Amino acid sequence: MCSGRVEVYHNSTWSTVCGTSWDINAGNVVCRVLNCGTARSVTTAASYGEATGNIWLDGVKCNGTERALDQCPASPWGVNNCTRGEYAGVSCSGPVPVRLVNGNNMCSGRVEVYHNSTWGIVCGRSWDINAGNVVCRVLNCGPARSVTTAVSYGEATGNIWLDGVKCNGTEPALDQCPASPWGVNNCTRGEYAVVSCSDLLPVRLVNGNNMCSGRVEVYHNSTWGTVCNRSWDINAGNVICRVLNCGTARSVPTAVSYGEATGNIWLDEVTCNGTEPALDQCPASPWGVNNCTHGEYAEVYCSGPVPVRLVNGNNMCSGRVEVYHNSTWGTVCGRSWDINAGNVVCRVLNCGPARLVTTAVSNGEATGNIWLDGVKCNGTEPALDQCPASPWRVNNCTHGEYAEVSCSGPVPVRLVNGNNMCSGRVEVYHNSTWGTLCSRSFDINAGNVVCRVLNCGTARLVTTGAFYGESTGNIWLNGLKCNGSEPALDQCYASPWGVNNCNHSEEAGVSCSGPVPVRLVNGNNMCSGRVEVYHNSTWSTVCGKSWDIKAGNVVCRVLNCGPARLVTTAVSNGVVTGNIWLEGVKCNGTEPALDQCPASPWKVNNCTHGEYAEVSCSGPVPVRLVNGNNMCSGRVEVYHNSTWGTVCGRSWDIHAGNVVCRVLNCGTARSVPTGAFYGEATGNIWLDGVNCNGTEPALDQCPASPWRVNNCTHGEYAGVSCSGPVPVRLVNGNNMCSGRVEVYHNSTWGTVCGRSWDINAGNVVCRVLNCGMARLVTTAVSSGEATGNIWLDGVKCNGTEPALDQCTASPWGVNNCTHGEYAEVSCSGPVPVRLVNGNNMCSGRVEVYHNSTWGTVCSRSFDINAGNVVCRVLNCGTARLVTTGAFYGESTGNIWLNGLKCNGSEPALDQCYASPWGVNNCNHSEEAGVSCSGPVPVRLVNGNNMCSGRVDVYHNSTWSTVCGKSWDIKAGNVVCRVLNCGTARLVTTAVSNGVATGNIWLEGVKCNGTERALDQCPASPWKVNNCTHGEFAEVSCSGPVPVRLVNGNNMCSGRVEVYHNSTWGTVCGRSWDINAGNVVCRVLKCGTARSVTTAVSYGEATGNIWLDGVTCNGTEPALDQCPAGPWGVNNCTHGEYAGVSCSGPVPVRLVNGNNMCSGRVEVYHNSTWGTVCGRSWDINAGNVVCRVLNCGTAQTVPTGAFYGETTGNIWLDGVKCNGTEPALDQCPASPWGVNDCIHSEDAGVSCSGPVPVRLVNGTNMCSGRVEVYHNSTWVTVCGKSWDINAGNVVCRVLNCGTARLVTKAVSNGEATGNIWLGEVMCNGTEPALDQCPARPWIVNNCIHGEYAGVSCSGRIKNLAQKRCFTDTDLQKTRVAGMIEFTLVGSELYPSDPEVTEALEQLINSLLSSIPGNRVLDSQVNPERRRKRGA
Repeated sequence: MCSGRVEVYHNSTWSTVCGTSWDINAGNVVCRVLNCGTARSVTTAASYGEATGNIWLDGVKCNGTERALDQCPASPWGVNNCTRGEYAGVSCSGPVPVRLVNGNNMCSGRVEVYHNSTWGIVCGRSWDINAGNVVCRVLNCGPARSVTTAVSYGEATGNIWLDGVKCNGTEPALDQCPASPWGVNNCTRGEYAVVSCSDLLPVRLVNGNNMCSGRVEVYHNSTWGTVCNRSWDINAGNVICRVLNCGTARSVPTAVSYGEATGNIWLDEVTCNGTEPALDQCPASPWGVNNCTHGEYAEVYCSGPVPVRLVNGNNMCSGRVEVYHNSTWGTVCGRSWDINAGNVVCRVLNCGPARLVTTAVSNGEATGNIWLDGVKCNGTEPALDQCPASPWRVNNCTHGEYAEVSCSGPVPVRLVNGNNMCSGRVEVYHNSTWGTLCSRSFDINAGNVVCRVLNCGTARLVTTGAFYGESTGNIWLNGLKCNGSEPALDQCYASPWGVNNCNHSEEAGVSCSGPVPVRLVNGNNMCSGRVEVYHNSTWSTVCGKSWDIKAGNVVCRVLNCGPARLVTTAVSNGVVTGNIWLEGVKCNGTEPALDQCPASPWKVNNCTHGEYAEVSCSGPVPVRLVNGNNMCSGRVEVYHNSTWGTVCGRSWDIHAGNVVCRVLNCGTARSVPTGAFYGEATGNIWLDGVNCNGTEPALDQCPASPWRVNNCTHGEYAGVSCSGPVPVRLVNGNNMCSGRVEVYHNSTWGTVCGRSWDINAGNVVCRVLNCGMARLVTTAVSSGEATGNIWLDGVKCNGTEPALDQCTASPWGVNNCTHGEYAEVSCSGPVPVRLVNGNNMCSGRVEVYHNSTWGTVCSRSFDINAGNVVCRVLNCGTARLVTTGAFYGESTGNIWLNGLKCNGSEPALDQCYASPWGVNNCNHSEEAGVSCSGPVPVRLVNGNNMCSGRVDVYHNSTWSTVCGKSWDIKAGNVVCRVLNCGTARLVTTAVSNGVATGNIWLEGVKCNGTERALDQCPASPWKVNNCTHGEFAEVSCSGPVPVRLVNGNNMCSGRVEVYHNSTWGTVCGRSWDINAGNVVCRVLKCGTARSVTTAVSYGEATGNIWLDGVTCNGTEPALDQCPAGPWGVNNCTHGEYAGVSCSGPVPVRLVNGNNMCSGRVEVYHNSTWGTVCGRSWDINAGNVVCRVLNCGTAQTVPTGAFYGETTGNIWLDGVKCNGTEPALDQCPASPWGVNDCIHSEDAGVSCSGPVPVRLVNGTNMCSGRVEVYHNSTWVTVCGKSWDINAGNVVCRVLNCGTARLVTKAVSNGEATGNIWLGEVMCNGTEPALDQCPARPWIVNNCIHGEYAGVSCSGRIKNLAQKRCFTDTDLQKTRVAGMIEFTLVGSELYPSDPEVTEALEQLINSLLSSIPGNRVLDSQVNPERRRKRGA
């Protein structure tokens, strides 16, 4: 129901929408209109089939917030150039809301769906159990018990929305089932879809002395309330105990044994026979109808047990203990936890006795409630809830003190006669005997359970017919029905043990994918030790009698430990007890896992302890560094069991760090931080207790605890920062891949002595710098003189080293070289390229550098792809235009390239196919040129805020400065605009923002100030200048940097993002505080900051983290005026986001209107209410105001002080809304207080209303405390002037008849929050409460307790045999001529002119709201009233 081809209704015909401009925004509008959630995907073809007839709409352009598709701009109706097959389609997320009405409990009744803002029924003609299951599942009501297609649950009125519903029963929502179009059916009244679901009324026990006793409470109308005990008996108690999985009722006290309660008494006169599936199936008085008082509570003491489970253990019978209470799983405090309590849990779970109990986080951290503390069992109790304990949730435990247990295991299972350890005939152990399974219902699901229990992966094949040979003895199981997710085979449904009519030729078998887990224990490092395998939830040994190097190789390879160096068959690695799982293992060495080698059946052997299979592998275990600042720093992770996991930092030291650095060719360890220094991780903590002496060749050669055996928690990670590889750079070359070699040591760049420098060493440098191979090495001053240290001498490389610091050399700083003997290299690539004679830095004739000479490129095959390569290499964006015919002037000299063929993705021009260098028949009039889009990247450095500093540009992969000699305010404006920093306030040409080193890239920059980027300004060629360091171009911009809030609960809360370099990015939350939050809120006109967050409160983000170290005093006019780190420079990780929740939006109110939803528009600014100028005021702006005030849409927008002149400020002028804005302050307007208006031009609005109204805490749905919805909040109405007239208005709005009684006190319970309305004065004929005169919103002198309330006469039924139209019906039916309405309510008389006029206005408003409709005249004729009783 929520996907398909989009069709619209026009000129009495349904037809299609052209998909040419159709997008996700338009899809969202359609999905929202149809109550189908949001758009998941949109299609623009015939994905949903061909159509005939008109194509009504084309060029639909929605922003996604429109209320309906006709609110989106589009071509005129029927005007398009679309062809058949270009249809707009959409698949919405759904689900359509569904409810059950008039059932005998909350999980049964007539099915109704919500469409076009109206609940309607579903036709029962094709309704079946599958569709019923979908409805029950959506409503959390379990599966369907029965479906009917009649009036079992009463007659209904209104639309029949759905017919022909065909579900398969697995759909996530009813709208995912095929059905006829909405409202299209040939059903009649009485053919209703009805379902009765199996689920239960929520019930709980409160304040009992154990988990299965206490005061009975039920959940109704979103509130827990008590049950009266007057007819309460053991039968009702049994129902409660059974529902709560607490056994049977032992006693039903009827006093206040379990404490006093407050709130509603929901049920009375409950009379059960004890067999009902839920309490709501027992006869009882209506909800909330009783004459009980607090103290007459129904209570019960059940026999138990409370559900219990084990979480995050190594197998299904070990883990953290959790119990189920109040519909939630929670933990048990471990402070008094002991082996007796563990035995109770294991026995309840059919897991044998407890082997071990722990009280820590061995099985992972948990969140949520800690339900139990002080559990004291003697070990013989039948369930955990029979042990004494503190009351539920009463404890002084913290997360980390968890009760845990490891039990001895479930029903044993084994595989016999297979061709490896993970295949064979399935046998189970029962009554001290192994027996087989009948294969009649044994399927892949059951096979998966067996394989998982045996740690053998998943089932590849299940076999029948005694494929693995017939057995003798018992056939234990038949009729096995598994869903595949059970934790053990005994958890699957089956016939009773031993009951079957199978014979041995029908025995079940399975072949699993493997592998069986394997580990090495008690070795002298991680890759040596006694071999153990995991079977039947237990680790145990392998017999060494046939153990050889081939089997050892299999084990070493599985553990990522290289090949086997040595295998032994003794007790070299310690004695063990327990099972010897395997014997006769025969591997050929190529198997992917040990269970693929032939062996004797599990546990069948004649080995004795001491004949263990052992192996010593060559290692090393793979290791990596994650989340570091460079390739040689980060969190240490090791690879084990095909998974990367962390290392515990508790014993981590500099020795272990040195081992890791050496393994990774990263030098030595500089520091070894622990904790979460390099960010949080998930997954396994593989190693703990690592103790290295620092000389080991690999980390697995260091002693450590067994794999995954630790008491570490996430956050205690081992990390390391290594010294290498030594950074290297080329300086003063004629391109980025040539120059003098310099290395970085002791925080300083220094040179390398050229005495032993050769092509091998040059190759290492070129490769490290991604510059290809060395073409030439020199040992002189070809690339200029240097000063400072000569760091390296005697460098001897073989050319294959991964970095220069891996080559042999003299110690750092030890040499007898002099300046002038420098190592230099010219690498092969990429070929240097430049643009010449262009009108800016990113356009011109293309030239390449070859054989020490610049030459041109022939344009014959030069195209946009080649242009893109050139632009990208020069950091100039993409190619806008490629030119031929020497567009940028002819050159002299060589034409180096011809026949150039690029695909556009090459990293450099020399990577494109071309004729040999210099081979061509081109002439200089055919030289290629390109104009790139730019911009050259630009940044501001060392300023006192984000929008000031020294100007740097990025060229040849390096940031460097701009000469300030010709720098002026126009050039500054260009830079400020590029950086989204407003305009230039000041330009300087000195060292105001710090000294820089390196190249001066640009000089002679001449901008007119309107250029889109700095590279569009004329300038000298790159690096050609006569500037010196100290003559830097600098600028201070006006700001502000754009800022926004993302993923918040409203427009004034969310994750803070700033706009820089044409991209939105986040702000690091490390120094984020309330002062910075205030700046953001003020910039966004969202008031002040209520709270700031520094985590992922508002969701994860991707992309750049632009700012860190933001330090505001809170008075800054914009965020960029606060000191902060340079753009993009931070050590933050995603998850440390700055967020803020502001107090805004700008308040708005209506004053002096004739009701609550009309009046003069006023906004609150600078602590003062002021008016809005009416000069540009229109219906769009009025709609925004009405929507903000929950007053519907704007009917009229009068100006000229229609609602009276005021004094004071005129805050806004030039307001231009499109009508979809969430608040008035989101519409463009003149600055606050800037206008030439006078108060006789004040803007006003009259909204359609009605303000939403509801009745709360009444005895039924048509009585209670009156509340209205304003400013997104439900609040009360003052009862001081409340009377029967006002009550009649409320009752009529809610279709609840007339007012029987009005109250002005707390008859319907206390409330909190604002009292929105005071002195409401109705004459009783108003169509809605907001049409009655009243004091301005929230202006009153009421106190809590003086609430307006009403008790109405009840729901009005529709006239017999009459169709009641709604505005939705009218929008679907075009009517020309006269319409007659029959109005249901009080009789009208000619002497009621006010009522007559009000009804005429209501009809006009209703009909005029229909798009394309026009009302010529309307009259109310009170003479044609219905006769009484008609």
